[in-house]
Amino acid sequence: MEFYTTLVQGAMIGYTPDGMEIAQDTLQKMTARGWFLNPRIGSELLTAASGETFGGFTTANYIWDTLQSRGIVPMSSAVEAYYKGLKERDIPENDPRLSQVTRVVNNLQRRFASGRPM
Repeated sequence: MEFYTTLVQGAMIGYTPDGMEIAQDTLQKMTARGWFLNPRIGSELLTAASGETFGGFTTANYIWDTLQSRGIVPMSSAVEAYYKGLKERDIPENDPRLSQVTRVVNNLQRRFASGRPM
């Protein structure tokens, strides 16, 4: 598993189209083999993928969707990075993914503001 996550992280360096495609293909192969992201690794990869500024953001979306399908809420820093990346794109405010991420960000902010640990 570590080999694959290292491959994904390395492929995303520089956010080249080929690298992002390799990253997403590797993630899909991991999922097909039954190797799922845990909260820590998923958060790290989501944060890294969310830094993509010129591409289609498909790798970050794939990671987000994979984590959500497993009921995993990423660390708050990863959610905020993903939210920021979504907001930098031309996405309608009523987009279901953006709405879901906005709810998670708001929930995390409320939890943080209430003094409870995240």
